[in-house]
Amino acid sequence: MVGAKVVGATAGVARGKHAGNPRGLKLSTAALLTIMIERIPQMTTLSISAAGEVCLTLRGAAENRILATVRRWPYWRQVALERDPVDTDRYLAVTLITDQAYESTVREILKRSFGLTFPKAGGSCDLPPEPPAPPSRRGR
Repeated sequence: MVGAKVVGATAGVARGKHAGNPRGLKLSTAALLTIMIERIPQMTTLSISAAGEVCLTLRGAAENRILATVRRWPYWRQVALERDPVDTDRYLAVTLITDQAYESTVREILKRSFGLTFPKAGGSCDLPPEPPAPPSRRGR
């Protein structure tokens, strides 16, 4: 991995009517951020940037198994980390970025290992539950 950068989340409007506060209640910035964070979809996202880069965004603890599988892949050029604005020790998302030449490889890894199939233009998929561990074989 070449480098990592931290992407900060925006707080948005702290008071008044908007998507996170439809009733116009007076909320603290921390309360508003909590509402907005809860609305972030917990889905794996595959996208193609304007520069032609393949971006794999992982959100939520359930997607740690994808990260554990692909993090050591040598062709990731960049990693973008999105921190929780309330608890900066916690990350909300990890985006792994590679060249478009590796798009088919990334798609195949996600399909074979996790059953994730994305539309050609990219998009989001729910990660299926982890299959149960095979029963252990006892020695005779």
